[in-house]
Amino acid sequence: MNTRELTTQLVTAFGKPDEVLALLTDDTTWALHIGSMEPGGTYKGLTDIRALMEKVFGEIYDPASVEVTIHTITGDDTQAAVRFNLKTKTTWGLPYDNEYAVFTRCSNGKIIEINEYLDGFTAMDQLSGES
Repeated sequence: MNTRELTTQLVTAFGKPDEVLALLTDDTTWALHIGSMEPGGTYKGLTDIRALMEKVFGEIYDPASVEVTIHTITGDDTQAAVRFNLKTKTTWGLPYDNEYAVFTRCSNGKIIEINEYLDGFTAMDQLSGES
């Protein structure tokens, strides 16, 4: 599987931790860039990344309602970038729709590094019900 395909599978698997983790190496690093907002930060290894996935898609977002719309994807043999919208509902029933960009680095058919960016202000507004 090439880097673009891996990255596409990654974002379309959001909400499904087992599918996400199957695409990663044991020591993958995932940096979630949303300023000082939780759960932003850098996560390393499958255990920490699973905890992140379970927090995001379990405590914050309803994993059964996740819809991903990919706008663009580009990449080469080792890196890819995808811009997409994630639309879902919070676990407390509010609608959520935000634009994301994910950059990956891959090696030997697995993702070894992820940098995920989103609009933290939009997220904060929608998660608090102020949008």
